[in-house]
Amino acid sequence: MPLVIPLSLPIRGVRDDPARATGRTSRQAKYDFCLMTWSDYIDESYNSRTFCVGGLLAPVGVWSKIESSWKQRIDYENRVSVKKGFSPISRYHATYCANLKREFSEKNGWDIPRQIRFCKRLCEIIGSNGPYAILHGGGIADVQKYLPPDINLVKEFLYHTSILLHLMKVGEVMKETLPGDKVTVYYDRSKQFGHIAKEVFDSFMEDPSAKGVSRYFITMAPMGWDDCIPLQPADLFAYEGMKRVEGSLQGSDEIRKALRALLGNNRMPIWIEHFTDQNFTDLMTTVQNKREGRPMHEGVTSKLKLCHNQ
Repeated sequence: MPLVIPLSLPIRGVRDDPARATGRTSRQAKYDFCLMTWSDYIDESYNSRTFCVGGLLAPVGVWSKIESSWKQRIDYENRVSVKKGFSPISRYHATYCANLKREFSEKNGWDIPRQIRFCKRLCEIIGSNGPYAILHGGGIADVQKYLPPDINLVKEFLYHTSILLHLMKVGEVMKETLPGDKVTVYYDRSKQFGHIAKEVFDSFMEDPSAKGVSRYFITMAPMGWDDCIPLQPADLFAYEGMKRVEGSLQGSDEIRKALRALLGNNRMPIWIEHFTDQNFTDLMTTVQNKREGRPMHEGVTSKLKLCHNQ
């Protein structure tokens, strides 16, 4: 059953300079009325406490630059590893790299200083190209109490709602700053979540109330890290955004070094928002309102908590 999320998500920090993430100068943006195709790469990141979906939105040409620089850095790390007798890595994987696991283990030539250098360079590659970065998520325990105790679908619920809010936000960005352009969304193929992404997108595109923002989307397609390098930067942002949400849910304003590196040059418009307990209460209210024939938004006033905006 499609979920209706009646949460207001105001656009902030974008309207002043729509050329910021396009690679176009302000003058070019002012006079460039040609259709530009954008790509939005999204990935989920979660642990036992927090679940988030994050994505990076940029023109196709900008993604070509990111992909080239990203591959160069992976190739460089692999040359270093092979020269020292270690196995090369197949790709960047946020969780494994951050925790020195599997391909990034100490037994395979990785340690904290190397991991820091590697991640810092990857953050520089993303940040210097200035994509829009958008993430939504929430606490697993916060939503569990609203679901039947015999059904373990918390991650699926949070994926569903986070994907929908992500699409809404991307559509608002396109409407407010890039009304002549179109966007294609790519998500990480997954047995657990892949079918949900397709269901959410199809429902979003067919919803008459979403026409104001859904008209900017071309399609949504599954991809894998083996044939889609841009999903790796999306993985990095989703992981760091998830850590930021987790900190916010615990009452902390601290920003991790990797996320700070993305913010360093002030080129990236970033939104990191998460659900609050009141959001979930209001969501249940909308379901009850619909069931009893009342206006769906009656008694609903909450918004997501914005824990980072640039």
